[in-house]
Amino acid sequence: MIKLTELQYFLKVAELQNITKAAEELHLSQPSLSRSMKSLEDDLGYRLFERTGRNRIKLNSAGEIVYRYGKAVFDDLSLMDQELIKNDADKEDTVMFALCAAAAMFPGVLEPFNAIHKPYKIQFGLNKEDIDWDLLIYSDVNNVKDRHAVKLLTERYAVIMLKTHPLHEKDQISLDDLNQYSLITVEKGKNLRNNMEAMFDKYEFHPQNLLIAESPRIMMERIMETNGIALLPEYTWPIRPNLRNHLITRPLDDSKYSRTIYLKVNRNREISKTSEEMAQYFIDHFIEYVLKSSEL
Repeated sequence: MIKLTELQYFLKVAELQNITKAAEELHLSQPSLSRSMKSLEDDLGYRLFERTGRNRIKLNSAGEIVYRYGKAVFDDLSLMDQELIKNDADKEDTVMFALCAAAAMFPGVLEPFNAIHKPYKIQFGLNKEDIDWDLLIYSDVNNVKDRHAVKLLTERYAVIMLKTHPLHEKDQISLDDLNQYSLITVEKGKNLRNNMEAMFDKYEFHPQNLLIAESPRIMMERIMETNGIALLPEYTWPIRPNLRNHLITRPLDDSKYSRTIYLKVNRNREISKTSEEMAQYFIDHFIEYVLKSSEL
C-alpha cells in the first residue's frame, strides 16, 4: 500500500527533476527524501526515475504514469477537502475505520454504499494503533470470541505459484509440501505475516526456507523471479490481473488452515449514525462482494 506522503514527495521531485531542490522545498534532508522515493518504488514494484546528472533525474515511462495518476489523486483530494470543509459542521457523518485485513477489498465493497449515502468524512489506518477507530476489520486464525465482533468471512489459505511449478498438478497441497520450496512472505510485524505465523504455530509447522518481500504486491513479483511459492488467503488477496496468465492458486488440503475476518464496532465510544450504517452494510454485503470478485 503506497503512502500518500511518499506520493506527494514524488510529485515534487518529478516537477523539479532535482532531488536537492525538492528536499529543500519539502524541508527534508536529501537522504530522507531519497529513502522515501526508494520506498515508493518498492511498494509499487517499479523503478520511476532515470538519472541525468548529479542530483538531476527525470521520469521514466512508469514514472510518467505514476505522476499522471498521482497528480489526479491530489487534485481529487483538494476537491474532497473543499467538500469536507462545507460538511464539517455535521459531525454525524464521520467514520473512523481501521483496516487490519482485506484492505484490497475495501474500495470495491464500499462503492455501492457510497452511491446511496450522502457525502461523509472517512479516515482510515492500516493498523488499529494508527487511528482512534469506530470500526475495525481484522483477521484471526484461532477464532477467538469477541462479543463485539461479527464474522464476515472464513477463507482457506492457498498456495500461489507459477503455472509451471512442480506443485501445479496437485489439486490440494499439504503444509509438508511447502518445505520443499522457497516460501515467500512479508516482513515480521505485518498483519499478513502475523496471521501466517500464528497458523504455523497452531499446527507446529516450521518452514525451512523463507524469502522476504516488502509487500504482497512484491511477493507476486518474487514468485515470478524465483519460482518460489507464497501462501495467501484464498479470496481477499487475488492474483493481480496482469499476472493471471502466469500464476495459479491451489488450496491447502484441509479447511482448518484458514483465517476468519471480523468486523468490530467500538462500543467504548459514541460513534456516528453513518458508522453504524456502514457496519451493517459490511455485515450484509462483504462476503457477497468478495466471492463475486473471486469469480472475475
